[in-house]
Amino acid sequence: MNELIKVTQNENNEPVVSGRELHKFLEQYNSFDELFIVVSKMKIELSLDTAQLRRLRNALSQLDNKFGVELLSYLKDSIDCEIALTNTNQPKQYSEKLIQNEVISNFDKYFSPYKLICKEYPVEGVGRIDLLAQTKDGRAVIIELKHGRHNPIKQLLAYATHFYDPILIGITDYMPNKLPHENIHLYSVDELRKGCQLPV
Repeated sequence: MNELIKVTQNENNEPVVSGRELHKFLEQYNSFDELFIVVSKMKIELSLDTAQLRRLRNALSQLDNKFGVELLSYLKDSIDCEIALTNTNQPKQYSEKLIQNEVISNFDKYFSPYKLICKEYPVEGVGRIDLLAQTKDGRAVIIELKHGRHNPIKQLLAYATHFYDPILIGITDYMPNKLPHENIHLYSVDELRKGCQLPV
């Protein structure tokens, strides 16, 4: 989806799309079927948070004259439902900063096989690794923290290209369907709290 619409990143390295870019992008479609498919993909691939879902809904409202209120109302209603679900499923007490603070405060407990090197480690052209650690034998451990529905896999794979055989770990507070990836170890915050088997 990044190839189709201009996506920037916020201070947490999360994908962000401006309302102007959304409107400009959506306005190019003349077929409602195409628009419906594209909007559905955007909701999934960009892992939109509540603010971005509202931006997307507003951009669709500007297309009422082009496609008709009746056709667009289903799409807008589905976004309203998504906003309601997002607010329900993502407890307000969580944020990436809070997750990071908790993990750093409990690093020796949660990640006892590793030594924490630093937080916000810059990787040129990619972003900042949330937490960089290493094993006893010096192997890099890259830990990416994500809040809500944001998926850490793509970012972890991008960081991995700058290290030799790193251990890649994704942590999130919301993981209803944990999709396995052969090179990435995914854990929820609750799993860390209870203790889990870590790669070494």
